[in-house]
Amino acid sequence: MIGAAAPQGQVVWAALLLAMFALGFSLPLGAVFLGVSLGKTSLGGKKVDCLVRWAAGPILIVAGFYFLIKF
Repeated sequence: MIGAAAPQGQVVWAALLLAMFALGFSLPLGAVFLGVSLGKTSLGGKKVDCLVRWAAGPILIVAGFYFLIKF
């Protein structure tokens, strides 16, 4: 998405996408460093992780085809 926004001169949109990526990447990593993945929380997190992966997969595939068609 960033690669599609930058050549079109949409600098603000590209910067917003970078910020969202950084936030989405750093929050789970920070949670692991703070110890959220330890103990009982880890058991519930594994169930949620499976659901997120099953939901995110088709969304990413659809987004990929959208960008292939759009750009």
